[in-house]
Amino acid sequence: MGKDNKLHIILLGRRNSGKSSLINALTGQNIAIVSDVAGTTTDLVKRSYEIPDFASVIFIDTAGIDDTGALGEMRVEKTRNAI
Repeated sequence: MGKDNKLHIILLGRRNSGKSSLINALTGQNIAIVSDVAGTTTDLVKRSYEIPDFASVIFIDTAGIDDTGALGEMRVEKTRNAI
């Protein structure tokens, strides 16, 4: 559990694999930008959400773990730090 005692759920995967679409679908909100361009998510996107009859959680959308180049490595490092 995180410092705020909420369960943290981190979405990990390759670039453009649907992580942002999934967090939007799970929360019923457009909180993460979605596009066909790989590498659209550059920073962590966090959203508190109450799962009825379960728990209060924080969903965390991450950049792709397969990002490349100097900038891509910085995005992957942010993902590693979130884990």
